[in-house]
Amino acid sequence: MKSSVLVRKKPLRAFEEVSTSSLLQIQISHFSLELDGTWTSDMQDHPETAELALKTLIDGNQRHVAGRPIATNPPDDRPGHLCGQSPTAAIIRCADSRVAPEIIFDQALGKLFVCGVAGNLVTPEIVASLEYAVLKLHTPLIVVMGHTCCAMIQAALDHQKDGDSLPGSLQMLIDQIEIPTLSKCDGSDDQLAIIQHNARRNAELLISSSSTLEQHVSAGKLAVISGVQDVGTGIFTVNRI
Repeated sequence: MKSSVLVRKKPLRAFEEVSTSSLLQIQISHFSLELDGTWTSDMQDHPETAELALKTLIDGNQRHVAGRPIATNPPDDRPGHLCGQSPTAAIIRCADSRVAPEIIFDQALGKLFVCGVAGNLVTPEIVASLEYAVLKLHTPLIVVMGHTCCAMIQAALDHQKDGDSLPGSLQMLIDQIEIPTLSKCDGSDDQLAIIQHNARRNAELLISSSSTLEQHVSAGKLAVISGVQDVGTGIFTVNRI
């Protein structure tokens, strides 16, 4: 099977309602009708390869870090959103309020297919959602997006030390970090290393959990990578293998 990760020698840093007839008249030159009757974007800026998609994200992250964003969501764009979406990439993000891929990568609405869960973990619902993104929306890149100062990682570290029982369903989430990730880190309390490992492991888990995604990776139609956002600087760094 082809590698599921884009290999680089160094980490990559990115420093009012309208009538249906009116809508069709406005959008007819930009959208095409599929056989199943749904409308999907035929915009030429949709990247055809994972490499181009990743470059789009990194360029956007560099603008974000420099404080020069260009992505906007003007009112005139809203009718177009009714006609479909054409996401550059799909993202598994942590539920943390400081993690907002559209801002971090400087992308407008409709450009990122975002799935969120605490700890940026792979769940059956996440897998199914991303299969939709790949099969239906032809998304060429999936990014598992970890971040520094992750409360779930810290909670897993704390739980490993004190062993206290956790309320509600928290134990279920902690187990998905503590058992497969912390056990591989040899008791290390290096939070950044654990965050990187957790993101990398979930990228691997995503592929192994879906024959559909695995087949697209093998065919060279899809890349699955992982990386970490520094919440203090805004920089997103792609994990090395």
